[in-house]
Amino acid sequence: MSGEVFPDGANHRRYNVRGERDEWLATVFIGADGVFSTVSDYGNYGHYWGSPSCDIRAFLCRVSNDYLAAKLSPQWATDVDATEVEIKRTIIRLRRDGTLDAEQAREEWELLYCVRDGDSGGWWAQTTLGQHAYPGDLWQQMRSPQAVLFVERVMPRLVAMLRAELAAEKAAA
Repeated sequence: MSGEVFPDGANHRRYNVRGERDEWLATVFIGADGVFSTVSDYGNYGHYWGSPSCDIRAFLCRVSNDYLAAKLSPQWATDVDATEVEIKRTIIRLRRDGTLDAEQAREEWELLYCVRDGDSGGWWAQTTLGQHAYPGDLWQQMRSPQAVLFVERVMPRLVAMLRAELAAEKAAA
């Protein structure tokens, strides 16, 4: 960790987060004013919490991975595997209840290549499942895989550094 007081008077700290084999994982910048910024092997992120009512380092030590991933990367990604499973379930259900005949079910099944190829537009343009089920419910989403990996692999190491720093400051006071 290194700290520097910038011309605006804010105290910003820099943390170089390393892995088990001392490999670089991320460089994290934390500002006393609530700024969090990082460059990492798992993406580059930033968020501003505003003037926090507590030390931002203590705050970061207690937030959940889901919360942090949502703040750092609010975008969603398509969960291709879950989407394919949901579409297959729907085709099977509609075939069993007689809504789709064998040919319609086969055509829908063949459209799954669009899902596997990440061509959501191609699937949406060709599917007829929208007549029987809301297609938006079939398309499954997940948090950005990179952001999830960041909070799972980098944050525990950063939190350990922050806790040690806070404990040392408390002992010195």
